[in-house]
Order: sequence, then structure tokens, then C-alpha cells
Amino acid sequence: AAVEELRKIKDELKKTKDELKKTKDELNSLTDKHKEDKEKIDDLEKEKKIADERIRSLENETIKLKESEKKKITSENTISVKPESKTKSHDRRRKSKRKKSSTQEIKKGKITEIPVQMMII
Repeated sequence: AAVEELRKIKDELKKTKDELKKTKDELNSLTDKHKEDKEKIDDLEKEKKIADERIRSLENETIKLKESEKKKITSENTISVKPESKTKSHDRRRKSKRKKSSTQEIKKGKITEIPVQMMII
């Protein structure tokens, strides 16, 4: 009877030992998974930091471009005080308008005399 009792205790110890080993393996597996997850989180945080820096850099670049565009427009406005003529033909038209008198009319490159009528009052 004592031998049978010892055999039962030995079997229970073996079962407990097996359960303990299984629990220990499970713990190691979960610990490894936790380490992997932590590394992934760290990598994602680094990527986020890099992305945030890139966003800040692009925002600063955008601000600089807007400022330089404003300066460019301002400098263009101050430079062009006297508007330049668009074409040579435009210049010719302006000159020909100045040359006209009340008794002359320019038609197709010819100057013809127009009689001036006097109104009698």
C-alpha cells in the first residue's frame, strides 16, 4: 500500500512537472512575442519621428517659397514703374496717333487732306 501511494505521488509530481514545463514554455513564448512587439513599436516610433521631421521640413520649405514669391511679385511691381509697350506695332500706333491733326487722316499708310468745314453762326 505504501509503494502504491509513492507511485501515485510520483505520477502527480511528473504531471505537475510537465504542466510547469508547459507553463514555462508558454511564458517564454509570450516574453519573446512581447520583445518582438516592443521592437516593432520602437521602429514605428522612429518612422513617425522621421515622417514628422519631413513634414516640418516641407512646411518650412512651403513658407519660404511663399515668402520668396511675395518678394518676387513686390520687386516686379517696383521695377516696372513705366509700363513697356507690348509690340512694335503698338508703338507705331501710338506715334501715328500723336502725328494726326484735325485736318489730316491716316488711311492705309497714306496721309490725305480732309477739308475742314466752317460753321457759320
